[in-house]
Amino acid sequence: MRPTLLALCLLFLFIPALAQEETPEPSVGNVIGLNLPQAEAFLNSLEYRLNPILVMDYESDAPPNTVIDYELVLDSVTLTVAREANIELVWDITDYLETATFLGDLEGDELFTMVNLSDETIDLRNIQLGGFATSAWGTVLRAGQCVQAWTFIENDGYRIPNCQDVQGGILNLTQPSQQFWRNEPEFTVTQNGIHRGTCQTSEGTCTLWVSPTAIAEDLAPYIYLVYDAEQWLVYNNSETQWMDLSQVVINELPNVSNERNWDTVIIPDLDRLAPNQCVRFTVDATQDSLIDCEEIAVQEISAEGIFWSEVFTLNDSLNGRTSRDCPASLGERTICLLGR
Repeated sequence: MRPTLLALCLLFLFIPALAQEETPEPSVGNVIGLNLPQAEAFLNSLEYRLNPILVMDYESDAPPNTVIDYELVLDSVTLTVAREANIELVWDITDYLETATFLGDLEGDELFTMVNLSDETIDLRNIQLGGFATSAWGTVLRAGQCVQAWTFIENDGYRIPNCQDVQGGILNLTQPSQQFWRNEPEFTVTQNGIHRGTCQTSEGTCTLWVSPTAIAEDLAPYIYLVYDAEQWLVYNNSETQWMDLSQVVINELPNVSNERNWDTVIIPDLDRLAPNQCVRFTVDATQDSLIDCEEIAVQEISAEGIFWSEVFTLNDSLNGRTSRDCPASLGERTICLLGR
């Protein structure tokens, strides 16, 4: 009986170790299958930062906007994301010069074209190509059409492949400083401040994805505030979207994303909150938060600094200027929402 009893005792000793092996600690690899806002929240919880330079894979069979690969360098993670390209940028027209004799004696990079490859309208108001705002072409880019800019005075467009029709007026970017595709080895494409792609100028063309909406679809279309007599928070209650803070102003204070507002900043970039993240003003930083959230910035203030004891104004200019007067806290939990 003794050998059997000893074997049973040893088995019970190993059971906890086996259980631990079956439930490993979360790792960076767990970002696979998440969307970008969810991935950033997860990486932050492990004290990693999302590298703003994202790699887009337009050939993947994975669901669009899901992470399919990652690269870890120190505490920063570069993600590869599955996307379906809907924009083509073209600035090398060398192949067309022989057939388009009206173009004259050109070097081949004098015409810049942005093509909508999709079957839906794309809003141009919050897209930046290098330092160039695409809103200079108008409000929207219609399905299958393109917009263009010449480096000299020219009012006629030139329809390149994939462009069914040249839309609107032709821009003349005659100043060298305006010709972003000629100035540097590469330029970045951003939308609402979110990195969408990096284009190499030597390649003459660049394909990428942008959200078709003015407020990108991976941004929550509202600002959510919750406060009581002693605490005030901006809280991202979305499970799948970022909440942009870059253009949010309270009364006459600096932008909420400005680090000067905060005593403690956990993540250096406060331009947006990932799902379940929050920032908090409080009279006592040691007290529990009103919301069970991942706090990334906190400011401890005196009782005299509680601006929300009176009506205060919430301003936002992410998609044109909008504002709302939020009610004063009467001591109980109060919520104020601003649509964008």
